[in-house]
Amino acid sequence: MVDDLLRSEGLPRHILPLSFGPVYYQTGLVLGGQVISLKNDKEQWVVESVDPFGIGSELGIAPGDIPLVIDGLPADQYLSSFKESDWIRVVRQITVVNPNGTILDADSSLTQPASSATIDLIMWLLPCLAFWVVGIYVYLRNPKNEASVLLLACSLVFGLALSSNLASDRLAPLALHITVIASTIGPWLLLHFFLILPEERAWLRHRPHQYLVYVLPALIVIAYPFIGQSNGQPLPDFRTFRLIGYGVGFLGVIGVVVFNLLRAADSRTRHQMVIILLGCMAALLPFLIFSVFPGVQDDGVFLQSNITVAFLSFIPLSLGYAVIARQLMNIDVVVRRGVVYGLITLLMAAVLAGVFALVLSSGVAPGFAQQFILALFLSAIAVLLLGPARSATEALVDKFFYKDRHDYQQIIQSLSASLSATASVEVASSLIIDAPMTAMNLSGACLFVATDETSFVFAAARGIYADRSFELELMDFVKRRTPSTEYPNVVGSKDVAYMIPLTAAGKTVGVLFLSGKASRQEFSNSDHFLIRSLTSVAAVSLRGLLIAERDIFERRKNDQAILIAKQEWESTFDSIPDLICIMDKDHNIIRVNRSMADKTGMLPAEAVGKKCYQIMHDTCVLPGFCPGLGDRNRCGLGDEIVQGDNTYQVNITPIKIGGKSSGRYVHIARDITAVKKAEAEQQRLKEKAELSSRLAAVGEMAAGIAHEINNPLTGVLGFSELLLARSDLAPEVADDLKVIADGSRRVAEIVKRMLTFAHQTKPLKSRVDITELIDNTLELRAYVLKTSGIEVVKKYSENLPWIIVDPGQMQQVILNLIVNAEYAIKHTGNPGKLTITAALEARYLRLIFADSGPGIDNVTITKIFQPFFTTKNPGEGTGLGLALSRSIVEEHGGTLEVASSPRCGAAFTILLPIVQISVSAAENRDSSVNNLEHQSAAVILVIDDEECIRNLAVESLSGEDRHVDTAASAAQALILLSKKDYDIIVMDLRLPGTSGMALYAEIIDRRPEMAGRIVIITGDTLGEDVKMFLETHRLPSLVKPFEPAALATAVAQTLCDVKRRI
Repeated sequence: MVDDLLRSEGLPRHILPLSFGPVYYQTGLVLGGQVISLKNDKEQWVVESVDPFGIGSELGIAPGDIPLVIDGLPADQYLSSFKESDWIRVVRQITVVNPNGTILDADSSLTQPASSATIDLIMWLLPCLAFWVVGIYVYLRNPKNEASVLLLACSLVFGLALSSNLASDRLAPLALHITVIASTIGPWLLLHFFLILPEERAWLRHRPHQYLVYVLPALIVIAYPFIGQSNGQPLPDFRTFRLIGYGVGFLGVIGVVVFNLLRAADSRTRHQMVIILLGCMAALLPFLIFSVFPGVQDDGVFLQSNITVAFLSFIPLSLGYAVIARQLMNIDVVVRRGVVYGLITLLMAAVLAGVFALVLSSGVAPGFAQQFILALFLSAIAVLLLGPARSATEALVDKFFYKDRHDYQQIIQSLSASLSATASVEVASSLIIDAPMTAMNLSGACLFVATDETSFVFAAARGIYADRSFELELMDFVKRRTPSTEYPNVVGSKDVAYMIPLTAAGKTVGVLFLSGKASRQEFSNSDHFLIRSLTSVAAVSLRGLLIAERDIFERRKNDQAILIAKQEWESTFDSIPDLICIMDKDHNIIRVNRSMADKTGMLPAEAVGKKCYQIMHDTCVLPGFCPGLGDRNRCGLGDEIVQGDNTYQVNITPIKIGGKSSGRYVHIARDITAVKKAEAEQQRLKEKAELSSRLAAVGEMAAGIAHEINNPLTGVLGFSELLLARSDLAPEVADDLKVIADGSRRVAEIVKRMLTFAHQTKPLKSRVDITELIDNTLELRAYVLKTSGIEVVKKYSENLPWIIVDPGQMQQVILNLIVNAEYAIKHTGNPGKLTITAALEARYLRLIFADSGPGIDNVTITKIFQPFFTTKNPGEGTGLGLALSRSIVEEHGGTLEVASSPRCGAAFTILLPIVQISVSAAENRDSSVNNLEHQSAAVILVIDDEECIRNLAVESLSGEDRHVDTAASAAQALILLSKKDYDIIVMDLRLPGTSGMALYAEIIDRRPEMAGRIVIITGDTLGEDVKMFLETHRLPSLVKPFEPAALATAVAQTLCDVKRRI
């Protein structure tokens, strides 16, 4: 408000009230920038108060004076328009009269400001300047610390405030506001971050609740901008609030000091807190005196000198800093330094006095030039002698007056020399803990060494720590905290006095634990000196040893890794089955792997230096087919070289180092003989698979054709057999019919073999005389055998039993063996012999087919039963005959083997199991077949869509007491079955309309008793549905074409079986 008035009137502001914030008045006059407060007392205006350093105060204006004239007007007239409160006016002149009648006239244009005001301005700016200097000093010592940055920022603001006051008095109130903040929060920051010992700060960092002490001063600082002025209106309670801030700041300092005094673990910290507390009390004493004795106050006004409060905050802080940093209150330190510097002064004075005495003894007064040279000489002597003199003096003083410190220095020097002479961390660890143990007579010492930035390992221990039970406890202390310097009893253990991290180059290389003294004495200043000096030396030496040891370990590790990599490379190089060699551009071998050495029959070392073609191709010149060496990335890409029976794929690759050719090449020869053979075999199998596919297609076509052939062929064969059975035929007709019957049989067998070849079906077994089957097969090849000059010798044992086989399939096996024998003998170019032996061997029938051909070599004999393997020329064989023959024999429960040797022929042996059939049953069946006319009357139904087959069945089965009905379809059959009962039904499975399988189900559903009375005849046994039907119902069946006798036999056997069941 005063500022606004001054600016509105254009008046200079020469001086400000002495305060650390704006001072506001509710009523009064402003004269020359100073306020004269007035009040209306009993209808009379009188002076209430006067600024003590203003113009009015200089002229003697005092409270109680009566104003007479104001700016040339009578006071009553001038003041008549004002109320008693809430007014203020800037004036240029005022005249008053005091109670003594003296008239005083004050004119701002004629009167200069009081000189004491300038001195007061400097006095209140001194705290700002002091805080500014301290902030800069703290920041320079530790620029990375957050508190130092904050202090520097505050100090810069104070500097700006100071500059503003020196440049223009209009900006001075800013400095007043900031000084309030400084006196409130500054002491707290200084005390916490600067005056407290570093080890105490580390301890406080682990107790975050300590920072709660900043809550109250922080609230004051935050609220300060809102106190003192609101929208330009004055607040009269501002001074009270400001005093509260000062009190909080000061009492906060006292509180922190008392807290650390009670909680500090180090005696040094407690001692320093006592000194600070005493200093604060001494500084506060004058303020307390002025407050307690009102008589010394000016007119009862309470002493509110803000500058006193500011100094009360900074005086104990400065005192505490001096005590802590310079140990001014430590008598031992002060006396020792005094003695040292006193002796140095005397020594230097004696030297200088001696020099002056020497100069003056010449009797000639030196001139200016001589004096200047003498001064330079004496300065040089002083500089040169100061360091050595100080060291020598300190050593002498310590030796005679501070023996413990002197002895400790010797221990440190000895330890440093010992650590420098050792290269072992283990030995160094023992030396580090032995030094304090011996010097201070400790109960125990232990050292942990850092393996990395966060991990430590137990290194050495003495005394009570030698018990390894302490190891885990101490390790837990190390993991939980690692302060930056020694901190007494930081772990809160009665067995640990100091836990000292050994720090060098900003990294912790170890942690040293020290117990208390065995004598239970307190640690002295000399002991602290030893501990600090020892930890510094130990940290530096231990760091160097750890770095050296880690370097050695890394080198050994790298050497071991290189050795392992070399061994792995050599093992890999030698284990590769390919033939590998490394050679230069002249084909000189530098190295070969084990495979190449084994291939060449020499040791790897023996191949070195030789030409690659000398050991690989046994030649003295480079073969023309060998790939050349060039500058290409790869040369000889996959070239194939045949050497003997083997084929090699050769690759030659240049070896590049750093992207440039090294003049060396890797020669890799891979044996691809097996791959080539496999490719050839694969190609052969592919061709045979294609052949097999074509044969399968032929087989499918043959199966379709055979089905169509079987039906008419059945009629031709059947009726020719019936005609031959007549006795009234002329011989020439009988011969012709026999030719027709034989031809029909051959056609039937050919069709059957085609079907067997196309699909390996389960055999349709029947009782067979094996010798008759062999003879019939030989008849088929009789002409070829005779024209080829092959003699057939039969060696059949007598009384050979019948066997149960599929006649057609077994004949195919016999025929294949005969044809192979023909081929083998024919290619000898000479007549030969085929010997066929049939003999009984235990429960087996042995058949041997031995030829006089060239025989089979050992390699071929292992493959002859493989599908598609053949020794015949292309187009002469498929390689399926023997494979199919073995499959047929094994399907019958037998075996097919071969025995042979070169030039001794081959012998194929078949073993077939003998199935015993009772003689009575066989005789009964033969009797049933041969005497069918003596059977009881039977009614037979034949169902087939082929008329010739129906007629053949009627002719074959009809008799005196037997009646045969026929049906061409399932519908006709069902009609007949509904009218008549039948003993036997002979039916085809392939019928127009309803199939035979569906008809069978219908018959069994209507006439269940017909089960077991049905005989199946079919020309299609290859269909999956037909095979499944026959296997499921186990019905007797005949495959077309069949002879009349076979049909009669099947019917007779079925009738016999029916009678046995009845």
